[in-house]
Amino acid sequence: MQNPQASQSRSLRSDAAGYIPELDSLRVLAVLSVMSLHWLPMNNPINKLQGEAVWGVYLFFVLSGFLITRILVRCRENIGRDGINAGFSLRQFYARRFLRIFPIYYFVLIVAAAMNVNGVRASLPWHVVYLSNFYFAFVKHGLVKVGPSGLFWTLSVEEQFYLLWPFAILLLPVKKIIPFVIAAVVIGTACHSWALIVDSEPLKILTPASVGFLASGALVAVCESSLCGSAEMRAKLLRIYLALSGALVVATVAVKFGPHFSSRVGVQKALIHAFVALMFAWGVARASEGVGGWLGKIMRFGPAVYLGRISYGLYVYHLFIKWSLDWVVPHTARYVSTSISEPILTNFGVRFLVTVAVASLSWFLLEKPLNDLKRYFPYSRKSRSLLLEERGIPLPATIAGGPEISAGGR
Repeated sequence: MQNPQASQSRSLRSDAAGYIPELDSLRVLAVLSVMSLHWLPMNNPINKLQGEAVWGVYLFFVLSGFLITRILVRCRENIGRDGINAGFSLRQFYARRFLRIFPIYYFVLIVAAAMNVNGVRASLPWHVVYLSNFYFAFVKHGLVKVGPSGLFWTLSVEEQFYLLWPFAILLLPVKKIIPFVIAAVVIGTACHSWALIVDSEPLKILTPASVGFLASGALVAVCESSLCGSAEMRAKLLRIYLALSGALVVATVAVKFGPHFSSRVGVQKALIHAFVALMFAWGVARASEGVGGWLGKIMRFGPAVYLGRISYGLYVYHLFIKWSLDWVVPHTARYVSTSISEPILTNFGVRFLVTVAVASLSWFLLEKPLNDLKRYFPYSRKSRSLLLEERGIPLPATIAGGPEISAGGR
């Protein structure tokens, strides 16, 4: 029997504006995973555990799929109310995404191009239009020796997702949304699995191979919504995720200990990655309900929540911080012995503290001030009207109550 308090917590969180501190803690785990992969040797115990897979990136994808779809579903629920149509929701969504994502991305891109970090200048047009993954896949044929700009492929995948996904959630007939998201999970997982089986890094960094992770989180959001799901449907989905995860574990063991394993390494990787996608989605769903006990206290711990809040900056800056500190090492030789400066400046803790400092400055001086401008792009026309009235700005007829043709309906 379902816990009534848990149901009530989920309902309250689903109806609230949306801030969930536990998800910020998951962002910290994701960024630490990526930092470990990029900053520590592969024989480090953490990297031995996660292997060459970018688990932190995949967790970011699942989180993005869940949160963005949750926002879009609420926008869809509001279509037809107070003169809101799909066009208005799309405009507000893209304006808010622009304010959150573009500033530090283009800031880092400009600085990297000015310093010509690992030849960023030569590939600048690709990065500017968020086609970095296409550049690395078709021009560089992978991520080998691309330097700090290698992380741009993940940002390109997310931006391509943000560009196309809202149209599906806002414009598809309501009864088609869940089948569409399920299809995205299946097709995306199949693409990712094929890339692993044939061991093709260029295929792995193209958007179709990442859609399975994004859609796994998105499916939770659509199943829990009042638009096309329910609490019961959400609970059923999580049970299905667990059952499929168990089946994938059994299949992985069978492949591992079956005959001719050496020819099935790619299959085993594909099974493990599919398992991780499901478990990440399950974990994000459970964290979004609120976590109790000692684990919940840890996940709501102030410093962890703060690091989660600035995690976008931590992620974007971390490889460039490494590059900068590595550049400093030989240039300190005339003042301090390299044997002293190198262990200090290449230390994980030093890199982490410097990255936190830079990301904090970025948050307070650049990101937060621009992020606060989101108040001018609310998803509700009512709150927009009140804002304009307070500023003494005349209201357009469509907002003030005049006629408007809705571009969509429930």
